[in-house]
Amino acid sequence: MALAFHTMQCLGDMMKKIIILISIIVLMSSAVGHAETLYVIAQKGAFVSQKNKNDIADLYLLKLKINSTGLKIIPINLPINHPLRSKFSQSIFNRSPEALSEYWDRMSFRGIRPPVVQRSEQAVILFVSRVKGAIGYVSQKPLRTSNVEILSEISL
Repeated sequence: MALAFHTMQCLGDMMKKIIILISIIVLMSSAVGHAETLYVIAQKGAFVSQKNKNDIADLYLLKLKINSTGLKIIPINLPINHPLRSKFSQSIFNRSPEALSEYWDRMSFRGIRPPVVQRSEQAVILFVSRVKGAIGYVSQKPLRTSNVEILSEISL
């Protein structure tokens, strides 16, 4: 410890300023760089274009039941108490998952079932990678080597 302290004293003023500047930059970038992103994903090749928030809302509310390639759309949700589902619902619908339950209660009287629920983000990725037409959302960017592609990136 004494050796490290002595070494720091020996550094010139310029070197100390550089170290302080680098430290400040690292601290600022770590504070700013944690903006959370949500990734809406689908199986590779299942959709022909990127989707905006309105498109995603229509897909999740089953206002669009078949995509442009003729596949049946299967939206996937996380459990109602999952923090990412709350963020997704607020970002896409400006409503909580609980508020959307009322919508699905009305739709069930018409014979339209709510999105399938998977227990974890890993389960969402696995389901989407295996079922054409399925869409889901996750917090981690999928690997390029996986069988999924990103339809939309949503900053939270």
